[in-house]
Amino acid sequence: MIRAAKKFHFNLLLAGNKGNEEQFKPIKDEIGDAENIQVLGFISEEEIISLYKKARVFALPSTMEGVGIVALDAAALGCDVAITNLGGPKEYYSGMASLVDPYSVDSIGNGIVDLFNSSKQPELSKYVRENFSPSKIGDMLIEMYM
Repeated sequence: MIRAAKKFHFNLLLAGNKGNEEQFKPIKDEIGDAENIQVLGFISEEEIISLYKKARVFALPSTMEGVGIVALDAAALGCDVAITNLGGPKEYYSGMASLVDPYSVDSIGNGIVDLFNSSKQPELSKYVRENFSPSKIGDMLIEMYM
C-alpha cells in the first residue's frame, strides 16, 4: 500500500496498532518523507466510522484475509473497495469491488485509481447493507443449519 500510494500519488491513511518501535520501523522507513501518507495508529470506533464516511476508497490488499469485515463496513458506509484477489473476501461484493493482486504495487495502485475514476457507490453500499446486515447473516446461518 505504501509503495502504491507513493507511486500513484494518492493519499493514504494507515490505522491500527503500530506495534513497538522495532516493529514499526520498517513501515516508518518505507514511508520516509512521503507527504501523502499518514499513520494514525490506534483509533476509536467513532473515528473509524467518521473516516469511512469521508473516504473515497478503502483498500484491503491482504495476503491472508478471511471475510474482510472491515472492508464490508467501509463499503456499507460509502467507500469503494479495492480488495485482495486471494481467498474469500472477493466473493462478498458481487463484482463491485476492484480485485487487486496483493503482491503487485501496480495492481494495487491501478485498482485504487480506477475506483477514483469509476465509483461503484451507492450501489455497493446498498448491496452490502441488504445482503450482509446482522439479521440477514443470522437468517443465512439458520438456513445453513436447517
